[in-house]
Amino acid sequence: SESGMAADLEGSETTTRKISDRYMQRHRTQVQAAMKRGLTVPDRVLEAYAGEEWADKELADRKLIRSFSWILPLAKDVNTPEELKALVEEELQKQGFDVLVPKTPEELEFYTKLLELASPMTKAAYVDAFMDVVNSDRNLPPR
Repeated sequence: SESGMAADLEGSETTTRKISDRYMQRHRTQVQAAMKRGLTVPDRVLEAYAGEEWADKELADRKLIRSFSWILPLAKDVNTPEELKALVEEELQKQGFDVLVPKTPEELEFYTKLLELASPMTKAAYVDAFMDVVNSDRNLPPR
């Protein structure tokens, strides 16, 4: 009967939703861990979590980096987020921006991220960092 089929479909949707929620939670955790390790997560992956503060912040930072593409090359020549912030504010003022407008990049965390993006990692340093992550993962409690 049609009502029997509808009931079966509703039941399978609930099961699918539970599996999907569990998968998404695991995926969210993996995406956040990858970002914490400094790995680049594609925008389309982050967009799946739009509305969640951590994903929205990362997407906003990326939008700023793309909008102000001249900032990243500046980061190659400085050592501290404060120094980069001062250079960026100077350049923004030259371009006619009011540096107090909240939409201009002002958080030191943002400048720290820029410095990390600008510093080229050697292959050996990447492998060392990767092995540190692998070894620290071994110490995590089992799920």
